Amino acid sequence: MNRKLWSNEEKVAIVLEIIRGDESAASICNRHGVSATQAYRWLDRFLEGGRSALTDKRTRRGHNLLLDENRQLKELAGQQALIIEAQKSWPGSWDGDEASTSRGIEDGRKTVENSSGSGGDG
Repeated sequence: MNRKLWSNEEKVAIVLEIIRGDESAASICNRHGVSATQAYRWLDRFLEGGRSALTDKRTRRGHNLLLDENRQLKELAGQQALIIEAQKSWPGSWDGDEASTSRGIEDGRKTVENSSGSGGDG
């Protein structure tokens, strides 16, 4: 038999047909084109964990939650790095004088005046 990727719904339907017992498991497997070994493996998983046990754990169409979260975190870290670099080039940014930096937070215009040496309270 050729390998086929079975959807969760297909697996459940085959397993439920086997459980119903209206016909033999062999005839159900032949009709659906699945090996009896595979069908009984699905049956065992189904009986152990129900419907969720048959969910395909492989990624499809690039939807992997862990990879998506990782991608979002990397994007966020990149954005923050850009913000930090931009803030370093702002007038009144860190120049070793904590007083001028804290005044810059209070009022950005004061910092520009203080850094140019005209006026201010320091």
